[in-house]
Amino acid sequence: MTYFTALFRRAVIVAIGMNAANIAVAADKYDGVYRPVGQMFEGWDCITIGQDGGAIAIKNNVVYGIENNCKLTNPVNVNGMTATLYDANCAGEGNTWRSRVMIMKADFGLYYISDQFVASWQNCPSR
Repeated sequence: MTYFTALFRRAVIVAIGMNAANIAVAADKYDGVYRPVGQMFEGWDCITIGQDGGAIAIKNNVVYGIENNCKLTNPVNVNGMTATLYDANCAGEGNTWRSRVMIMKADFGLYYISDQFVASWQNCPSR
């Protein structure tokens, strides 16, 4: 193995490690349990996750929504904002799809933003 080949291999290993660390750090700042904001959601609880009338959770790079889940990958921090763009690989109700989403901190919880859609999620009390 040449010196340059060894150097290249080390650089690739470091880049992969840094990318994995960035994914973990980006997702951790949003990990939690949330419920939708709005009058029609006031009866929703913070205990039942993934069902109508329940909560939404983010844990370990996965959003557990209402009868679906999305694996978040390729985080990109948004300059000047507490927000992150992700590629989302989703599955639910027998279908799979991909989308680009942004998760942004708010004083009450989070905004979950995708193409032509914005959801407001409030923090659930810690259990």
